[in-house]
Amino acid sequence: MNSKLYYKLFGALSFIISLITYLFTVQKTVPLWDCGEFSAASVWQQVPHPPGAPLFLMLGKLFHFIIPFGDPGWRVNLAAVFSSAFTILLLYIITVKVIEHLRKSKAETLSDSLWIYGSAFVGSIAFVFSDTFWFNAVESEVYATSTLFTALVIYLMMRWNEEADNPGHERYLILIAYIIGLSTGVHLLAILTIFSITLLVYFRKYPFKIKSFIITLVLTLVIFFIVYPGVVQYVPALLAGDIPIKDASGGHIVKDNIFVTILSFLIIVAAVIAVIISYRKISIRNNKIASIVALSCTCFVLMIFGYSTYTQILLRSNANPPMNENSPKDFDALTRYLGREQYGESKYWPRRYSTESRYIRHYNEYGKWYEPNDAGEFKKINFSGEINYLFKYQIYHMYIRYFLWNFVGRLSDVQDAGAAGPIYDKTELNRLNYKNPYRDWFPIRFYALPLLFGLVGLFFHFSKDKRMATIYLILFLFLGVLAAIQQNQLRPQPRERDYFYAGSFMIWAMWIALGVYAIIHWLASVKKSTPIIAIILIVSTILVPINMAVGGWKIHDRTGNFQGFDFSYNLLQSLEKDAILFTAGDNDTFPLWWLQDVAGVRRDVRIVNLSLGGTKWYVYQLRHNQPWGAKTIPLDTNLFSDRELLNNDIGIIASNKPEIFFNFTVNSDDVARYDTSIHNSIDLSFKLKALGRMRSGEFVYPICDNDGGPNPLVYDIIKQLNFKRPVYFSITAPPSDNSLQPYLRKEGLAYRVCPVKFNGNYDTKITDSVISNIKIKDEYTTTPEYGMKLRNMDDNKKAYYDDPHQRNLYYYRLFFVDYAEYKLKILDSTGCINVLDTMNKYISPDYFPMSLIFERRVMELYHNAGAEEQAKRFADRVKQTCEDYFKDPKLPFVGYPVTVEELTKYEMMGNNEGLYNSNYLANIILEDNIEAKNKILELYRITKDYYQKSLSSANRSKEASEASFRYQFTLMNIKDKILKADRDLISKHYFAGNKDKALALAQDAVKWYDDKEEDLKENLSILNKLIEDIKNGVLTKDINNSGTVIDLN
Repeated sequence: MNSKLYYKLFGALSFIISLITYLFTVQKTVPLWDCGEFSAASVWQQVPHPPGAPLFLMLGKLFHFIIPFGDPGWRVNLAAVFSSAFTILLLYIITVKVIEHLRKSKAETLSDSLWIYGSAFVGSIAFVFSDTFWFNAVESEVYATSTLFTALVIYLMMRWNEEADNPGHERYLILIAYIIGLSTGVHLLAILTIFSITLLVYFRKYPFKIKSFIITLVLTLVIFFIVYPGVVQYVPALLAGDIPIKDASGGHIVKDNIFVTILSFLIIVAAVIAVIISYRKISIRNNKIASIVALSCTCFVLMIFGYSTYTQILLRSNANPPMNENSPKDFDALTRYLGREQYGESKYWPRRYSTESRYIRHYNEYGKWYEPNDAGEFKKINFSGEINYLFKYQIYHMYIRYFLWNFVGRLSDVQDAGAAGPIYDKTELNRLNYKNPYRDWFPIRFYALPLLFGLVGLFFHFSKDKRMATIYLILFLFLGVLAAIQQNQLRPQPRERDYFYAGSFMIWAMWIALGVYAIIHWLASVKKSTPIIAIILIVSTILVPINMAVGGWKIHDRTGNFQGFDFSYNLLQSLEKDAILFTAGDNDTFPLWWLQDVAGVRRDVRIVNLSLGGTKWYVYQLRHNQPWGAKTIPLDTNLFSDRELLNNDIGIIASNKPEIFFNFTVNSDDVARYDTSIHNSIDLSFKLKALGRMRSGEFVYPICDNDGGPNPLVYDIIKQLNFKRPVYFSITAPPSDNSLQPYLRKEGLAYRVCPVKFNGNYDTKITDSVISNIKIKDEYTTTPEYGMKLRNMDDNKKAYYDDPHQRNLYYYRLFFVDYAEYKLKILDSTGCINVLDTMNKYISPDYFPMSLIFERRVMELYHNAGAEEQAKRFADRVKQTCEDYFKDPKLPFVGYPVTVEELTKYEMMGNNEGLYNSNYLANIILEDNIEAKNKILELYRITKDYYQKSLSSANRSKEASEASFRYQFTLMNIKDKILKADRDLISKHYFAGNKDKALALAQDAVKWYDDKEEDLKENLSILNKLIEDIKNGVLTKDINNSGTVIDLN
């Protein structure tokens, strides 16, 4: 076999392995996060969130169109699958070229072929199974395709390097410019290759001198600026007639000027003319200056041609598709769209710039933080704190940690989990994976072998080919840590962000290949033979890519994951026809859009995303658009006038009133549909207070509060509809607005707004219909039908759900447990038990462990409903969970935003929902009253000790006095619980006819007090009286909400 055949064989093998891997693990339907939005936008060529991805959408549409079978979401996901497989093929080719460059020769013998191509194969397959790239490869997001374009640019860069001394080599640079222009229609990642490309041209064409090197760096910055923001943001602005320099107010200094538009067109035309003239001069005189002008202008023009994919955004926006975010119908709107203006600007200094409370609470962990003044200016900055934040969080946590995930291993799939090196803290591991259904899969460890191979390759690269190694090091840094610095991400993030840095990890995979090559190189210096090379390749394949595949397969296999589809379907099918549904975040909106747009499910429902509700273009669309024929949403024309909505996109309303009232009357017929006992009309009123006042004197109101607080958009929709159409909030986004909460009624996974107060109670008819119609197969209906789809959450272990997916399990359980509680409240014990049994049937408590808060609630509900067998099973769980926290108080609390220490302090002050009280209740249900008393006694002693210390304190404030009273109350309450533990068990046996057993238990209860505190022994008089009454057979019983107990009177 000749070397070319080996080259093709290893390349084909790289492509086939990657393609098969991703086909076997790709999600079979729509995933969560932005995938639902991009997938729906692809199928119908719609306009997603800024800055858009028109080329990706066209590619997604191609896959949706050419594959005539399968779920539409799966078909669009295949765009990422094939993009990733071709990326692997390109990485293999790039690596071969890098190796050939450093050895300055191609393969000529069988040994050389195995050496070069085998090493490149190992590196490319390592990238196949790297954590981040694998994650990107199996979902309909832009990052897989973006990495493909980056790889394509690097490949063309290496091809130019090979042809640089030959006539026509410029065509590769021209093609690179065009590809970079095209890539902006997917993501801006490929733009970062410009720095390495210009450096390669410099090293390849010019001798190194400090002066020329500095000039090259300056030219690189100029070229980069021309591309970004030049071509990407400034060209659309100029075509819109704006000069994209901002004034003090944040707007452009010149707007909508026809002369600017004409000049912009003339510049582009001039560039085209310059290309034609320059090439004519080259052909006649071989003019060097003309060559440079021709190349520069050609690259500029072709970059704009590539960038012209954004005309798709303009065209489709003007077609008014259902999804038309920011409505970029002209160049002016497109400029704002590309500038991501709706997200605001982030500062580069200080690093801790946001004043939102969710970010501020973490700032002081990195050094004292000083707030800005009222004008938003930071007059005092803690330099060391900012640098600490930069390195510890933004560089280490938001990049290096991800790098280590890919090439060392990870401790957990829980958000913010660290890397799993050869040595790791087992205690931290156990804490991270507590209650994690996949705790046995972690840690995923590669024993740092991919890291070590990459380090060997990096050092070998620099030892053999310093200039090319420098070029790739710059590429590695720009695609990785420097990109992370530029993004200036704040803590906390809603999800992990490693998907940004796949390009950087691709370069490391290349160095893994060079590491394999280096090992063979060093061993070959002793003895070079084909069998030795083959053995090293086999061992390297086992140690790196196979090692990574084995560790990562389970957590990257999405074949059984239907949560994005099912949760959205269940939400839609909880609603009446023509409903309005308020949502808030990505995961309770984008999959809903996909179901409506692509699957055609419940297109009658209008979804109102409160996160977008603060943008005027969105409010305008709510009023005027009719997606898929759904009804429009009426809005007050004075409050939300079209002129104001189209005039600017500042998300505020100005008024001369300090308060706005939304008053309206609901007629009797509409009221009767909600409560048949009411026969008259009802007057409703909602009040909104101004946020502040402008210099003009007008009061300011937000259009929408996406945190669920009071806002005019929600109030006005309710007022204008006046209960002629149903209005709901998603279970994931209930309003925090106190004036609305009493009017909510729970129906399935939604909260319905009613004209009468239901205080969060349920519509049992609707919710029973939802629960009684649960489907676990793939079929679904597009029309209104109460029901749910709950696939692959039972004991069959067919699906892997990472941390964000498991949050949906929380909402499912919240729905079932709340409804079971309501069933018990209306004295439907059988219904309560059935609801809980249904939940545990479809959402396995064994495979997906509950948090303590759910375990306790389920235990109590089963017990109070009379299902003692199920209650005892959950009592065992509660007891074990409490013991876990007693053993390790630093275990994370799911459902409680507190520590064990804080929770215990709450219990000391009378809260009954902590560990000690939960453990007590579990033992009572398990009829282990000795253990119940012993554990609650611990709380008694802790509380008493703390109470006595507070008495001796000099602090005699009102707050201290109130706390002291609460401690006393807790001590009395615990004494009653200790007595109750005995009397309930004694009562149970006595009234069951087992008087001897009851007497023995009472006598044992008396003995328990022998070595206890004197103040507890006050209970002995009651117990002794109890013994006497048992002997005389004169006990009576009283029924209360605790069950059968002894009447102490």
